[in-house]
Amino acid sequence: MPYIICGATEIDLELMLSKLYSKLNMTHVMLGGGGILNWSFVSAGLCDEVNFVIAPAIDGTTDSTPVFNGAFSKNHQPIGFKLKSIEVYEKNTILVKYLVDKKIYKKMHLFRLVATNYV
Repeated sequence: MPYIICGATEIDLELMLSKLYSKLNMTHVMLGGGGILNWSFVSAGLCDEVNFVIAPAIDGTTDSTPVFNGAFSKNHQPIGFKLKSIEVYEKNTILVKYLVDKKIYKKMHLFRLVATNYV
């Protein structure tokens, strides 16, 4: 896999997606990171869909990672979602899919990004 340089001091997410498309012909990317990565893409208007997997269990930990974390972001505006679908799987596990509301965020038509989180 070749290296992709996308910014001198910070990662330019839009440039990165553009290069993934132009150099590797990638049109879909799944975010598999934590709250900071998720917030970075969603708040930049670069994520089309957010999925939550809900399992019928809790663990009670106090140091759980938030699904969205804007700790390193200057943008803390609320971002709306629109329900796309709900799917029920075996053992009462639920997959909830939301579309990110793009009315107030810039659009990027090259990618359909999906952030999947396990709640």
